Amino acid sequence: MPDSVLIVRQILTVWNYDYIFDYVFHQSGLIELKVSSTGYVAVTNYLDGSTIKHGYIINDHWMATANLHQHIFNFKLDLDIKGTKNNFKTINLKSEEFPANNFSGGNPWPQMVMEEFLVKNEHDAAIRYSFDKPKFYVVYDNTLNQSGYRILSNHFHNTALPDSSPLLMGGASWVKYQLAVTKFKESERTTISEFVQGDPFNPAVKFDDFIADNDTLESEDLVAWVTVGLHHIPTYEDLPVTTTPGKTLSVILAPFNFFEKDPAIHSRDAAVFFHELTNITDSYLHLDNTCTVPNEKPSVY
Repeated sequence: MPDSVLIVRQILTVWNYDYIFDYVFHQSGLIELKVSSTGYVAVTNYLDGSTIKHGYIINDHWMATANLHQHIFNFKLDLDIKGTKNNFKTINLKSEEFPANNFSGGNPWPQMVMEEFLVKNEHDAAIRYSFDKPKFYVVYDNTLNQSGYRILSNHFHNTALPDSSPLLMGGASWVKYQLAVTKFKESERTTISEFVQGDPFNPAVKFDDFIADNDTLESEDLVAWVTVGLHHIPTYEDLPVTTTPGKTLSVILAPFNFFEKDPAIHSRDAAVFFHELTNITDSYLHLDNTCTVPNEKPSVY
């Protein structure tokens, strides 16, 4: 079926850049948070021609150099999954070797398996993503089937800066973590304050302090902080403005055993085919009072 979505958009202008934020609500219950970067690049004079460590010339007439930089964003996700008593778990994916069999040609047979790990405190929930150790990240309630939402992104970011960087030790300490989960506190509203540019080395708000007290996360009101970003090396093609393709980042909240089935099946746009011997009731496909269009019988063959 075609996916009809609701998009809530806001555009923020920060200095020389415009950031387009889209909050996309899918019929499947999936929520997508997207941000695209555009604007004009800031330049400096290319004086002695001795190095290109910090950027390329993008205008031959003015000998203007646009510097290497990063765009990094943090999304605060205050998740209340069927209430405020939630837990956080990782589902670790790894290989496990099984005995040789006929199917494997008599060789040992490595297979992918998963194991759940309940994250009990904030120190363990301050995550630096490793592609060598793939994981699922899920916030869930205390019911038997652990109804929850998975947090995922293909745009986790590595700054390439060491932890000893004064910025990462100060106002940008949140950049170190691709994902962090903390206990909700009214005083911990944002990762930084609006004054951080005035003194980034002695910030009024320091994200590392959120984690330092190492609160327990079991059956608590939880907040997830997700960091995504990109490195930008400007080129001639960034004139006159930087285009958004290739510079769009996203964070996805995907239902994880939250619904009994895909809720999109109730859409009036759904085309569902069943065998004539299959006993399917109308309520399986359509919920009452969801649309003024009359219910349609499913097609059979």
